[in-house]
Amino acid sequence: MCAPPDFGNWIDGLGIPFVPIGPELRQTAKPSPSPTRALPSPRSTEQRRQMVEGTVATQFEVVAAAAEGCDVLVGCGALQIAAGSVAEQRGIPYVFAAYSPDTLPSRTTRHRFWDAGTETGGRNRRQSNAVG
Repeated sequence: MCAPPDFGNWIDGLGIPFVPIGPELRQTAKPSPSPTRALPSPRSTEQRRQMVEGTVATQFEVVAAAAEGCDVLVGCGALQIAAGSVAEQRGIPYVFAAYSPDTLPSRTTRHRFWDAGTETGGRNRRQSNAVG
């Protein structure tokens, strides 16, 4: 199983082979000590492009290695990019599992990730839906 590094002990404890991928996530889920916590500065288009390229390249490397000898790949989460292509390349089935409908593709609604932190300040999901 490929997952963020901070899930390794739990997954190992279940007896499932574990391969860390991406950044640790639990830190981002902790409540802020200050209700007025400053939002991070928006990233430039070039910074976002570099971040995405690095993330995608790493996913392909890590998932391809972890998939060696697998009979099927299951991907989940809105930012999971590589599993479908790796499965196709290896000639094995691929299944996508969605935790929530907002991670499914839509012709009418952009995913909130793509609007967050843009030079225009981003829009929240409700605003994105209203604008179309």
